[in-house]
Amino acid sequence: LLIDNCEIRASRIVSLRDDYGSSWDGDIIVRNTTFKPQNPNRSSISLVSGYNDGTHDFGYDCCLPGRIEMENVTIDDSSFTNEDYTGPNIFGAFGRDVTKPGLLPFKAEGKVILKNVTVASGKPVGVSLNEKMFTGYEIVRE
Repeated sequence: LLIDNCEIRASRIVSLRDDYGSSWDGDIIVRNTTFKPQNPNRSSISLVSGYNDGTHDFGYDCCLPGRIEMENVTIDDSSFTNEDYTGPNIFGAFGRDVTKPGLLPFKAEGKVILKNVTVASGKPVGVSLNEKMFTGYEIVRE
């Protein structure tokens, strides 16, 4: 998936379909793009989101992208004045408790490259509110 030279006014840059297990077998590349997240009363935003709690068998192995590249991306969160706002995260929480036994597989590993990603609020780009799910990702900030 290539998103290039766009202005995105939504709650996230990429929303993976819940009814397909939020699975994406491929790369996601976002470059030369401005993201103006909506819903300024939220306490955080995510750039890539979806939902897969691990209890439904979709009939295939679900996975997240092996590589995500974001280059020359501006996150204009200047309208987020809520004092609880923690800033943007690469991934949403995906509704998955990785400590729960018996979950169906969901491959969440690879590499995320953030190159020249700026945030209007000055807050750092985090990994996720559910960081345990994304420990298989190497995060490179350039």
